[in-house]
Amino acid sequence: MLCGGGGVEKEKRRRKKERERAGDSEIGLIKRRNDETTTTLSQPRPPPPFLQLPLQDGTPIPIRITAYADKSYDYTMKTPPASHLLKAAAGVAKGAQKPGHASSSVGSVSAATVLEIARVKAADLPPHVPLRSVAKSVAATARSMGVKVVGEV
Repeated sequence: MLCGGGGVEKEKRRRKKERERAGDSEIGLIKRRNDETTTTLSQPRPPPPFLQLPLQDGTPIPIRITAYADKSYDYTMKTPPASHLLKAAAGVAKGAQKPGHASSSVGSVSAATVLEIARVKAADLPPHVPLRSVAKSVAATARSMGVKVVGEV
């Protein structure tokens, strides 16, 4: 018996048609947002509270855009991916080719650094998620990248 993908493609097509009927495309939303922010970026603004880490140019910041039928939209800035924060903390350009092998460790981070990254990532999660669980998830991401975690999380 074959199972379908749950109608994911059908849902994507339906949302695209709704946007087209509303007279706006995803690219139009992004261009409009870029135009709005170019004028406001020249004015100094305090950074969002979850971005306490020093961020360099090129740091990926995921953004969730919600478009409404009345052509308005909301956006939510998320925290950088844990993998990016781990690479910056370990001082490596990319993860290991064969993570999990003894000879393929590309760097190491301390348990305190993992906990700091977990505090940053906790801003994206519901408040009932314990910090210890987030830290374990970050440590698992580090292991899957070939970055050693020194100490107990």
